[in-house]
Amino acid sequence: DVFFGIDGFDEEFFLYSEDNDLAMRVRRAGWKIMYTPFATGIHLGHQSSNKIGGAGKFIAESNRLFHKKWSGYLQHNLNKVPGDFNYTTK
Repeated sequence: DVFFGIDGFDEEFFLYSEDNDLAMRVRRAGWKIMYTPFATGIHLGHQSSNKIGGAGKFIAESNRLFHKKWSGYLQHNLNKVPGDFNYTTK
């Protein structure tokens, strides 16, 4: 429900930072991000970027997009406990 309620991953992100953006949008929608030590996963490290090459350009573009979307919130909440998405930017 949460994933589809926030329209899943933002397709503007090709590789990198899409998970961070997803987590920020989950929180903005009022849900909590929870940690469990019982979940496991396997990460095979850079399989997609190794196949297509040029990981640096994808990382740079994802960082630019993430900064564009979230820098106002992050700057507003600098040194605060994150989670309150009720803010205004100038």
